[in-house]
Amino acid sequence: AATATTTAWTYLIDTTPELNTIMEWAPPCPTPPPASTGTFTVCQGATTTLSNAAGGGTWISSSVSVATVGSSTGVVTGVAGGVVNITYKVSPGCIAVSAVTVSPLPDTIAGGANACEGSTKIYTCSPMGGTWSSSNTATGTISTSGTFGGVASGTTTLSYTLASGCARTLDVTINSAPTISGSNIACIGDSTVLTSAVPGGTWSSSNITKATVD
Repeated sequence: AATATTTAWTYLIDTTPELNTIMEWAPPCPTPPPASTGTFTVCQGATTTLSNAAGGGTWISSSVSVATVGSSTGVVTGVAGGVVNITYKVSPGCIAVSAVTVSPLPDTIAGGANACEGSTKIYTCSPMGGTWSSSNTATGTISTSGTFGGVASGTTTLSYTLASGCARTLDVTINSAPTISGSNIACIGDSTVLTSAVPGGTWSSSNITKATVD
C-alpha cells in the first residue's frame, strides 16, 4: 500500500525593492545558510564586502537608498546614513540576513583650496567633534580647532574625520608669499613704482587717504 507523506509549506512575503513585493509559497529550508561574514559598517560612498560560505546565492538590499549590494559579489556601497538589511538568499525561505550600518560623511570642508606661506586661515566642517589632520606638515599644519598655517610652498591634504572613521578631505595649495621691491618712501603728489616677482597678484592700499596703488 502507498504511504502518504506531507510537506509543510510556508507563505513568504518579500518586500525588498528589487523583488517588487514578490509573494510565493516556499517549502521549509532544509539547510539554512550560515551567517554572512564581513564588516557590517561602512561610510557613505565607501564599500565593504560580505561573504557567505553557502555559495550560489543572491545578495539583496532592503533599501537601495541607504546601501546597494552587488547581487553576485556581496559588495555593499553606502549611499546615505542609516541601517539596511542585506539578505543572502539561496532559495525561497533559505536566507541569511545581516544588518549593515551606513555612517554619513561630514559636510564639505569650508575655507578654500589655497593658502599663503607664512599666514594662517580658518577651516570649518560640521558636525562638530571631528579631528583635523594634514597629510604634509612640511607644507601646512592644522590645529584641533581648524586653524591652518602655511609653512612652505607646496600641497597638502586636509582631513576632517568623525568618530565613525568617516572623513572629508580637501587638497590645499600653499603659495609662496610674494615679496615687494621698490622704494617705501614717496612724496605727496609724487609716485613710485613697486614690483613683485610673483605675477598675477592684485595691488591694494591699506589707506587710500594716504596713498593709492594701481
